[in-house]
Amino acid sequence: MVKINEVVKKIKLLPGYKLFILLLAIGLLMIIGGKVIESVKQKETTTTAMETEIYNEQEKKIADTLSKIDGVGTAEVIITTIDKKTTVLVLTEAAEDPIVQMKIKQAVRTVLQTDNKNIKIIKKKS
Repeated sequence: MVKINEVVKKIKLLPGYKLFILLLAIGLLMIIGGKVIESVKQKETTTTAMETEIYNEQEKKIADTLSKIDGVGTAEVIITTIDKKTTVLVLTEAAEDPIVQMKIKQAVRTVLQTDNKNIKIIKKKS
């Protein structure tokens, strides 16, 4: 079995051995760095998928709850978050009724802790 010290001594005898060592180190760093970057990208993708799933469940729960409020009718909800700002779009057939709008905004504001200005209510096709 070849000993590491013997290999190192033989490499030192080669002309330009320092360049060889440098290139070997750079190659190893590139391989390790590539694996780290790949791992980070995979975690980001998994996190994004989990967030999307959470939002989908939350949208369904809010839509179901809004549909149970008197006067709202059926509702659909879309939630987006950009730069820590949550915006909510609510589609309902009763969107033009100011009392219904108030009820919807109050419910959404309570659940998502967002401002009224970030809640948009739009009339849904009948």
